[in-house]
Amino acid sequence: MRIRFFLFLLLFLLVYETGLVVFTDFLKRPPWVDEWHFVPTIKKFCEEISLRTIKNYEEYSTPLPFILYALWGRAFGCELMSLRIFSLIIAFLTYISFYFLSFSLLKNEKLSLALTLFLSLNPYMIGLSVFVYTDMITILFLILAMFGILRKNPLSLFLFSACALLSRQYSVFFLTGAGIYFLVKAIKNVERRRSLIMISAIFASCIPLLFLFFLWKGPSPIGFPEGEAGFHMNSLFLYILLFPVYLLPILIFRWRFIYQERKRLLFALLPASLYFFFPVTPSPFAVRWNIHTVGFFHRFLLHLLKNRWAVHCVFFLFFWAGLLLVHAMLRDIYFRMRKSIPDIPLLLDLITISFLFIMPFSYLHWEKYIIPLLPFLSIRLLFPFRVSVRWLPHE
Repeated sequence: MRIRFFLFLLLFLLVYETGLVVFTDFLKRPPWVDEWHFVPTIKKFCEEISLRTIKNYEEYSTPLPFILYALWGRAFGCELMSLRIFSLIIAFLTYISFYFLSFSLLKNEKLSLALTLFLSLNPYMIGLSVFVYTDMITILFLILAMFGILRKNPLSLFLFSACALLSRQYSVFFLTGAGIYFLVKAIKNVERRRSLIMISAIFASCIPLLFLFFLWKGPSPIGFPEGEAGFHMNSLFLYILLFPVYLLPILIFRWRFIYQERKRLLFALLPASLYFFFPVTPSPFAVRWNIHTVGFFHRFLLHLLKNRWAVHCVFFLFFWAGLLLVHAMLRDIYFRMRKSIPDIPLLLDLITISFLFIMPFSYLHWEKYIIPLLPFLSIRLLFPFRVSVRWLPHE
């Protein structure tokens, strides 16, 4: 690895985070959205970190981020500004970790740097870099868990997977994809013993979360919103259409490997038309809180087009593009399994498809929830689809 690319990244992150502090005055702003209840929860843990607090705090997500922020708060103060400084540190570590992960997989400094800059400039990542939210810590733990997979280290995989689950329950999508990947390797007799050990580490990483479920007598200390259980088809459609929305520059770069077959383009129009049977609308839970969009992109389209039907037409086009991408991944999974090629692209494909199966069970669909998948999906798009395609990301 050439050090100048890493030094450029360090300089960029220094300017990036300094700019957030100086030019936007983020550190001095009043609590932003979820900070209104996250910060009081952190202060509760600042007062007492105990089983009683873990059992009775009033949040839907798991407690590890609140505990880590509370430990920081005990050392440096639980004021909002101090907690946001900790968010900046977490973001810095996350971007550095992602750069090294990208380089480990792609073996290309320029692409790794470009992907890291691309990820950091995502509008949600900008907010997560400074506000007191639980998402960035989750992303960091997922990236570190991926390092455990790459290094075939079951202890590292267990530790960081458990931490990810204790930060956000829906991190299970990562473990599901990884578990299926190692199961495929074991069935194909590829490093069978090591693969079975890694599967055991994945199962073991779920034990702390299962203990919390037992403690809470449910999936969170305050249960699950009444009437919101089940698989939500419009949630699935939302996340599929968000793939091309938030990965558009990469897909433009890679378009001929996904969108060049005219027959596929035309054939995908039929299933894409299902969008109008399950159009993207805010979750009932969000509506009860007077939230009538599903995120920044939805809000931007409403402001730009001034017409909800026009917005749905744009969503339909992105859903069509997203379906083609999902189809390419499913075809790739079939091809690699049939040819007994359990490699990194297969792992990333399985993680992505697991995300699409698991996330629609959530009581709330929101654009931000795709962010933990973006580091892995952005890397995946720079690998070839179908082994027959003679293109490598470092060529």
